[in-house]
Amino acid sequence: MVRIFCEGSDDKTFLRLLLNDLKKSGDIIGFENFDSIVKIMGGKSNLLNKDSYKTINKQIGKQISKVLFIFDCDFEEDDKSCGGLEKSQKAIEDLIIKLDWKIEVDYYIFNKNLDYFIIDTL
Repeated sequence: MVRIFCEGSDDKTFLRLLLNDLKKSGDIIGFENFDSIVKIMGGKSNLLNKDSYKTINKQIGKQISKVLFIFDCDFEEDDKSCGGLEKSQKAIEDLIIKLDWKIEVDYYIFNKNLDYFIIDTL
């Protein structure tokens, strides 16, 4: 099964709506309930923290065979450890190495934040 990790409930709602639209158009098949594959991590600091995945580690390779991390890079680089695209990309790549899951893992970072992505897309 695929698992998608995101920051918050607004992200999950957006992803669920997007995935349901793709299912209706026939671009996705085989899923009945997208709620079960999208996991809210409770913010970027939790999403990028290896310790947040302790219970999930037991499911890797068993119930979970592919993972996608989706989050925003917020705005331009600031003094936060993962503010801006470069710091966000470095943080997620470091996390993937630390997790060392032996499955397919990918990530997508929204430029700026999810709201801007939606507006730009429309």
